[in-house]
Amino acid sequence: MRLDEHDCLYTDPMRFRQILLNLLDNAVKYNRDNGTVIIMGSNEGGKINIHVKDSGLGIPEEEREKIFEPFYRVEGTEVDGTGIGLDLSSSLFI
Repeated sequence: MRLDEHDCLYTDPMRFRQILLNLLDNAVKYNRDNGTVIIMGSNEGGKINIHVKDSGLGIPEEEREKIFEPFYRVEGTEVDGTGIGLDLSSSLFI
């Protein structure tokens, strides 16, 4: 991940690590076999954004808001999981 030399990220390293691990775990779990995962960073209006993209099926647009609810799983998901990773990650942001 590359950011401009003037971009700074001040964060709790343990929380940031947990957020990244949850995002990457989902990207790998829900990806297709031999798929790719891309991590990008950008500075938009003074805010550092982290983008994780994979080559899996994706999340239907009508379900995207729901994925941050505790225990929510996208309908038809066959991958093991509890549905708490993204909820936990979103709660770690201050």
